[in-house]
Amino acid sequence: MPQHSKKLKIREVSASEIIRLLEDCELPTSDLNPSASVFLGAFYDDKLVGCVGLEKISDSGLLRSLAVNQGFRGKGIGFELTKAVLTESIKKSYSEVYLLTTDAEKFFIKAGFYKIVKENSPKAVKETKQYSEICSDSAVVMKIDLA
Repeated sequence: MPQHSKKLKIREVSASEIIRLLEDCELPTSDLNPSASVFLGAFYDDKLVGCVGLEKISDSGLLRSLAVNQGFRGKGIGFELTKAVLTESIKKSYSEVYLLTTDAEKFFIKAGFYKIVKENSPKAVKETKQYSEICSDSAVVMKIDLA
């Protein structure tokens, strides 16, 4: 566990609270859907240092917008946010969570996700803007089973 974890607090935040962090991390913000999503922020001494989103897609979840401030990377914050969003997924009775990534496949494998064939993604995943418009053709689709 990270040495600073006693000071790390994760709580629900609004989409507007995380936009600057997402932009700083060069992640898309144009498709954030606050009405179908929950966003969690990681705070270290009251400073927002990380965030993650969980978007409802059909009866599943789409993990999105996982970002950690450059100066706080490598300290386990991304993993803590991933655990928190999976806990939220279970509370919402999602049996599975999907994500798309272009550069974090190894991180998500360590967190329990596995790669699926992109073309075999469920219709609900394919209908997201993240899948159809934002992520490049090189994006990998990953899944974790919760039930």
